[in-house]
Amino acid sequence: ENIKKSKEQYELLFLSNPQPMWVYEAHTFKFLEVNQAAIQHYGYTKDEFLKLSLYDIAHADDIVPMILQSTENSLLQINDFEWRHRKKDGEIIWVQVSSHGVNYQNKKARHVLIHDITEQKRHLALLEEERANTIALINSTDDLVWSIDQDARLVFANEAYINFVKLVTGVSIKIGDSDYVDSYPAELNENRRNLNNRALAGESFSIEIYTPDIGKHWGIWSET
Repeated sequence: ENIKKSKEQYELLFLSNPQPMWVYEAHTFKFLEVNQAAIQHYGYTKDEFLKLSLYDIAHADDIVPMILQSTENSLLQINDFEWRHRKKDGEIIWVQVSSHGVNYQNKKARHVLIHDITEQKRHLALLEEERANTIALINSTDDLVWSIDQDARLVFANEAYINFVKLVTGVSIKIGDSDYVDSYPAELNENRRNLNNRALAGESFSIEIYTPDIGKHWGIWSET
């Protein structure tokens, strides 16, 4: 009765789990068991899986790190490592792996849960590409463009803005610095503080600002 109950629990937790799972032999990396979700996701039949090892599905560049991680953590639980796997049709996917050591069929093995993060990786790559293109576009203009947080510290500033501050004040401002440069006249900083507070409160506006003589730099009018 206990054996039957254990078998049913195993089938529920492993074989019927909607997340791809497998068990592999720790020493050889050969597959010992796979669930239906893994079979469907990777495209191999169960018989095909059991003739393979992790070497057969791992990306070539990930094999050595995979071996090292498995060896270094042989007695510990491994959580959230990211690897590239190859499906039967040749598609390369990114997966996040959680695993822990088990004894299976009298063999030292590891039970693995697979989470496919390929779409997440693609989305992040597109966002990074878009960000890089936006920064390149902003840096190509002579207009001064910058962003600040609630504490008026620079979050972003294009090259034109950084160069302007350097020219006017002699200060090499960088991300994280206060946007209120000490070399600016107190009145100018106060005026800019009022404008920043309006913008941070959600107001959208356009205004002409006069920047007085600072050092050797003549006063200028600008539209902000």
